[in-house]
Amino acid sequence: MALYREFIARGVAVKRPFVGNGMWVASLEDPDGYELQSPTDAPEESQYEE
Repeated sequence: MALYREFIARGVAVKRPFVGNGMWVASLEDPDGYELQSPTDAPEESQYEE
C-alpha cells in the first residue's frame, strides 16, 4: 500500500486497490499489465479508502 500511495503522489495512473483472495490488488496502467499485491485481513471485495 505504501507503493500505491507513492505512485499516486507522483501522478502515476493506478486503479484504486481492492481485496481479492486475501490480498490488496492495485492495477497499474502499463504495457505488461502488472498488479501490485499485499496480504491483508480486510474483507473480500473491500476497496481502499484514503
